[in-house]
Amino acid sequence: MKTNKLTKTIVLPSLFLLLISGPNAFGQSIYSEIEKTHIDKGAKLIEGDFSIERRKVHIIGIIIDANRYQLIVSGLNQNNFSAYSLYNHTRRTNSFAGISGGFRSPHNLPLGLVVVNGRLNNRIDKESSILEYILTIKGNVVKIIHRDEYNSTISYDHALQSGPLIVKSGGFNAIDAEEIKNSKPESRAFIAIQKDTGKIILAKTGPVYLFNLAEFLRASPPSGLNCDIALNLEGGGHESFYLRTVFATVKSGAYYSRRPNAITVKKIPQ
Repeated sequence: MKTNKLTKTIVLPSLFLLLISGPNAFGQSIYSEIEKTHIDKGAKLIEGDFSIERRKVHIIGIIIDANRYQLIVSGLNQNNFSAYSLYNHTRRTNSFAGISGGFRSPHNLPLGLVVVNGRLNNRIDKESSILEYILTIKGNVVKIIHRDEYNSTISYDHALQSGPLIVKSGGFNAIDAEEIKNSKPESRAFIAIQKDTGKIILAKTGPVYLFNLAEFLRASPPSGLNCDIALNLEGGGHESFYLRTVFATVKSGAYYSRRPNAITVKKIPQ
């Protein structure tokens, strides 16, 4: 169900890709390149073709320090039909980066819980078998929790209901292996929290099975990104990612399409 053609433009003179055959060498080379590619202090660009279960999967995104960057759930739709595109919203709000997030109805309205700047924009969905998890943000504390754990009396700055969970807390694969037999590879957008560092990953992938993506995310470097927990945000061709700084502009996916919600990133003044 792909309604948008994948489009990507990258302007980053210092970035180049190393393409080496073989799963281990391939992953090693790309991960080393990530480590060398600094966008700004406390942020790194992920951009490359990763070897995931012997398939080359393109991943584009950022790894950020939550102490230096503020994560914001943006209600682009505000419960009407005039949703902003991710591209226009990041520019309009002077955001460092943004990624599409949250499910939507056929009328482009948000599905599930949406809290923006402490204000309830859309109520929690307690029934959907997919929307079982919620991204919560309170100050610089970012958590992914089950919807049964959500306490509406707590004053969250931002919250977004989505799913499915890709990696469950502790770094375990949350996807049944049968998913590979019963589905097909799809593009994905996800948010993840790394083990040990607590850094946040916002990224978009090329077509991949969720089970294989989970295996990659939970694996230790250089084979993966060492994630403690990860949540799917969008998929099936609707996902998009946009980043802009004085050093780099990265655009990927359906970033011109109107959508109800997104997660954007702003630098915290030091």
